Amino acid sequence: MRAFAGEVFERLLLPVVVAGLAWPAGLALLRRVARTAYAQRDAAAAARVARRFGVLGDERDFRERFALYRLIDYADLPLAHARRLGWFGRWTNRSGPEWPREGAYLAVTFHFGAGMWTMRELGRHAVGVKWIHAPVVGTKTALERFVGAVGRARIASVAKFAGAPTIPTGGARRLAAEWLARGGAVTALHDAPHFGHRETIAVPFLGQSLHLPTGLGHLAATAQVPVYFYTTSLELDGARRRLRVVGPFRFDSAADFTLAAGRFLDEEVRADPAAWHLWNALDRGFPPPVPTESRQAAAAAVEG
Repeated sequence: MRAFAGEVFERLLLPVVVAGLAWPAGLALLRRVARTAYAQRDAAAAARVARRFGVLGDERDFRERFALYRLIDYADLPLAHARRLGWFGRWTNRSGPEWPREGAYLAVTFHFGAGMWTMRELGRHAVGVKWIHAPVVGTKTALERFVGAVGRARIASVAKFAGAPTIPTGGARRLAAEWLARGGAVTALHDAPHFGHRETIAVPFLGQSLHLPTGLGHLAATAQVPVYFYTTSLELDGARRRLRVVGPFRFDSAADFTLAAGRFLDEEVRADPAAWHLWNALDRGFPPPVPTESRQAAAAAVEG
């Protein structure tokens, strides 16, 4: 019951209140909540992994900032509905090229920071940007049903802001390729679509290595469209957003794409370790270091 109440507070009640406040007041409230033990429930484990990779810094600051990112990520849903795009512009320091207003391109981001609002900016594209995402699953318990409802609301909002229907994984590669061929744009988290192929490549990461999926790399190399990498995070004072865009690039192979993505992720995590959401997943081995694993191969193994 405590977990359910906590999720309702973090994902619904607090975000709605914050959206109704002036941003400095809303941010102050989020910071206050980020200092609580419940908001930091995953932060200690994340800090332990960040320390192992040599990028922790001040642990107290890391834990509060790690919790703050999750809270702002939730608050971004009502904020994106309640505020005009210009409001985000005033509170954002932007670097890199502007998004093309027309023509095919692929915009790749990471589990980093809090940037749902960028879908509004991407949505200025002439025919819209399609977001590839994992479908919402797990609706057995009351908590799962609530989290699932919030997840579906986010997906519906992304479709509205980005100006085109989203693409759930499972047939995503074909649908994304078709949309790019029609002059549309596509955005996705780098690890969202495996397209049935769990191929990964080990890339340098914080002096060690990280296995990154190559699904989007295959799409980029096949479609031969411009590629942009981007992240959204918070400036050190927390009040302003930071949007960093690099590109455009063109890649002839999935390997080249994945190595470039790894370099960009390494730079961003070093700049703001607390902004990376997947420290705990990395502790469990993320993604699984399997060279190639596909649904077709798995089915053949079962049938064989």
